[in-house]
Amino acid sequence: MMGRRLLLLVAVLMGLTALAASIAPRDTGTDEPSTPPGRPGTVVEPSTTPELEPAAPAPTEGDVVEETLSAAEGASPVRVRARPGQTVKLEIRGGETLFDEVALAGLDRVEAIAPEAPAHFEIYMDQPGRFEIRLVEADRRLGELLVRE
Repeated sequence: MMGRRLLLLVAVLMGLTALAASIAPRDTGTDEPSTPPGRPGTVVEPSTTPELEPAAPAPTEGDVVEETLSAAEGASPVRVRARPGQTVKLEIRGGETLFDEVALAGLDRVEAIAPEAPAHFEIYMDQPGRFEIRLVEADRRLGELLVRE
């Protein structure tokens, strides 16, 4: 009884496989362009690759803004100014006992800071905005990065 059911199952599966193979499109092996389904006689032309715009030139010395900030207790907040298209290099030095993280709000950048290891950021500014520079754990504002035309 069990053997007959197994044979019947195998026969049904073989029939379904044969049906699927007969419906599937065949590769003719020719290099002729194919026609899209539903549009007989229309030849599909290969699309051309769009031309890319030339890359922006590498930044020169005038396109880089470098600033060093202090994260020591009692240091006043600093405003760093830049224009879109400039690269901003920030170095934030900590105090003798400072172990924290520096975050640039709105830019999703975070770097660790320690007494002998300042935090370094190098960011290409492609959009205007005001981005706050903060110590994460101490929840202290160190300054802001202002990008304007």
